[in-house]
Amino acid sequence: MKAFLQNTWKHRAHVLMSLPVVLILFFFNYVPMAGLVLAFKKFDYKRGLWLSS
Repeated sequence: MKAFLQNTWKHRAHVLMSLPVVLILFFFNYVPMAGLVLAFKKFDYKRGLWLSS
């Protein structure tokens, strides 16, 4: 773990350059998964998205 952190600090410019790409991939690929959860639920407006059965 210590070697990983030292290597990450050594290449911090690369990590900072890749951060926007990682955020874009997260928002466009994983945030829409909430829609898949909703598609297979019996949605109840009173209970909300996560409490519906």
